[in-house]
Amino acid sequence: MTEKNSIPAAIDTVVFDFDGTLGYLNIDFLLIRKKILALAAEYAADLNGCEGQYILEMIVFLKNGFIRRGDSHAEEFYFRAMEIVSAEEVAAARRGSLIPGARQMLQVLKFQKLKLGVVTRNCYPAVSLVLPAIDDYFGAAVITRERTSHFKPHPEHLRTALRMLGSNPEGAIMVGDHPMDIIIGKSLGCTTAGVLTGHSTREQLNEAGADYVLTSVAGITELLKLLRAGHNIPANLNLQD
Repeated sequence: MTEKNSIPAAIDTVVFDFDGTLGYLNIDFLLIRKKILALAAEYAADLNGCEGQYILEMIVFLKNGFIRRGDSHAEEFYFRAMEIVSAEEVAAARRGSLIPGARQMLQVLKFQKLKLGVVTRNCYPAVSLVLPAIDDYFGAAVITRERTSHFKPHPEHLRTALRMLGSNPEGAIMVGDHPMDIIIGKSLGCTTAGVLTGHSTREQLNEAGADYVLTSVAGITELLKLLRAGHNIPANLNLQD
C-alpha cells in the first residue's frame, strides 16, 4: 500500500471498478479487436488512427469517421460492433469468477451502511453473470457502459454514480485495478485505491496518483477501518483481508 500523508474526510461512499477489481471476466481483448476490425473492413472504414486505442474508443472513432464522410451506415456499424463486444464479454463472463474475499468485503460494507457503486466499461449482462446479486449490493448505482453517455476514462462515468448515490467526491473512494480508475477518481477529488488483481503494476498505479495500493479489494474494509481511526498507514502494509 502506498502511504497517504493526510487523512481524508469521513468516507461514506465506495465506488468500484468491476473487471480485475471485484471479479475476473477473462475477456479476450485481442479477439474482440480482431472482430471489430474485420467488421470495419466490411464497411470499407478508414482504419488510420485506430492504432493504440482502447476497443470502445476505437469503435466510436470509426463511427465518427463514417459520419464525417457522410456514410449512412455509421449507426449500423456502431450497433453491430457493440453487439460483438457484449457477446464476447458475456461469453467470457460465463467462465469468470469473483475476486477471493470480494463478496465478504461487500457484505461488511453493506452492513456498515456505506453507499456502494460500480463504474465499469463492461456490459450489465456480463457483470451480473459473475455477481448475480450485484443489484442487491449496489442498487441503481451499477453504472455499466449502457447506463452512461460517457464511460471511463471520462469523468462523467464516475460522476453519474456519485449523483445516483447522492454522494460528494470528497467523501468517496474510487477503487480499481487500472490507472484510468485512479485518474478518473483524482479528477473529481475522490480518494483513490488501486488493487493488484488486474494487469497493472504497483508502479503504474502509483504513477497514476493512487493514494493507496492494495494487494486485493478484500483489504478495503481494513483500509477504511484504519482511516476512520486516523492512523498513519505505512507504505508496506499488506491488506489482503
